Parts: sequence; C-alpha cells; structure tokens
Amino acid sequence: SKGLPIKLLVIKTVFLVAVTSARRVSELAALRIDPPFLQFFESKVLLRTSLRFLPKVVSLFHLQQGVTLPVFFPNPTSEAERSLHSLDVKRSLLYYLHATRGFRKSKQLFVCFAGPKKGRAASSQSISRWIVQCIKLAYQMAGVDCPLLLRAHSTRAQAASAALMRGVPLLDICRAATWSSADTFVRHYAIDINERRETAVGT
Repeated sequence: SKGLPIKLLVIKTVFLVAVTSARRVSELAALRIDPPFLQFFESKVLLRTSLRFLPKVVSLFHLQQGVTLPVFFPNPTSEAERSLHSLDVKRSLLYYLHATRGFRKSKQLFVCFAGPKKGRAASSQSISRWIVQCIKLAYQMAGVDCPLLLRAHSTRAQAASAALMRGVPLLDICRAATWSSADTFVRHYAIDINERRETAVGT
C-alpha cells in the first residue's frame, strides 16, 4: 500500500474492508475513525458505525454488532508471506488513514479523494463503485476476462462462502456478516466456489 497513488490506495482499502468484513456497503459508509469507533490491536482492527446509522434489519442483534477485521500474516518470514501481507487490512487501513489525513474533512472512515467533494464522507454509491473498480482491476492485472455483471454486494456472498470452505464455523460467519440465522446465508448468499471453478475450467 505504501507509495500507491491515492486512488489505488482508496479502492484497495475499501475492497479489503468489504471482503474481510462481509458487511453491506451502507455499513461501510457509516464507519467512523474517531475513538471508540476505530481501534487498532496487535491481532485485529475493531470498527463501529455511527450511532445514527440504522442497519437494514433494525434489531438489538444488528445494532450491537461491531466489525472485527483480523490481521493477515502480521509477521511474514518468507517472500510468499510478505506478498500476502500486502493484503493485510490493518496495514492498508493505517496507510490509508495517513494518506487522507491532510485533506480529510469528515470523521467517516471513507472519504472522497478527488473533485469538489474531496475529503468529505463518501456515499454508499461511491463505495460500491470503488469496490467494482478494484475487482475489475484485479481481473485486468491477472489477464482474465471480467464477469459482465459485477456488484459490490457480491463481496458478502464471496467472502462468507470462502470462509465456510476454509472451515470457519457457520455461526461465526453469520455473526460477522450480521445474519441472525444460518438460513439467510444458505438461502441467499451461499456459493459453491469449487463448482464455479470447475465450470470455468470446463468452458
């Protein structure tokens, strides 16, 4: 993240927070940086939305859910681990906060980085656009055709399904994504990632 142009740093950070948290874009837009809404720890980052924010489902469960982002290879010992550490959301957030400090005009975590609204709170629409731009750029850099229909909201399904495939308990996934029951995930978000890969290889 260090040395990245501000646009790339912003879209990278937004994407990493989105895919690590599996939260809705509206929640990402409501995250704040002032204490106690943003706290850095050795093994994780804790974030909370503005007190005025109302989630899509208004319940005690949803109102009390903070965002916990684990670190990724915090102490890399090999070239491969150092490469993966570049995707550490804590690392990216620290660089992002430093880079936006000089023009920031809002306590919301994500702010506009250019134009007449530079430094002001980014809208949900802007954050959605940045996530899609980051995904398209990743496909482009990998030399792979990008899917025609890309939606920022798809990060919730992809992140949660990938976590399940790696053995993360379903209860923990639902808590992180603020689904009050596993039924919501299974019915509307679960993706068979292996099946998709096999289909892609066969085409």
